[in-house]
Amino acid sequence: MREPPPVAEHFLAAVCTPDFRALARCLDPSVRLRGLFPGDAVVQVGSRAVADRFNVWIGGWGSIGVLRSQAWTVGDRLAIAYRLSLRDGRDAAIEIEHQLYCEVAGDRILAIDLLGTGPARPAGR
Repeated sequence: MREPPPVAEHFLAAVCTPDFRALARCLDPSVRLRGLFPGDAVVQVGSRAVADRFNVWIGGWGSIGVLRSQAWTVGDRLAIAYRLSLRDGRDAAIEIEHQLYCEVAGDRILAIDLLGTGPARPAGR
């Protein structure tokens, strides 16, 4: 198995921080995102639109806890996965998980196919 390209580490750091400007820098200007969620499908084109979509999903929370994050290669694709605990200012929390399969050229992501969970309360809450 090949090591994932450096853009994988930069993308994960941008998501988990979160830093949506840094996330946009990981993306090709004409990147295409296709996302599938329970009851919803999303298509976005362009680095700004895709970064804005990630901001909708994980921005605006009081804190983000990284429960799991990893990247690896599968054939000619970059695979990225993360599970986050998102907390608001009232200490309410949800968990989300995203699995991404990306087409990469050089230091930029050209395309993202994403499968995501809907919000779910953490165990014991």
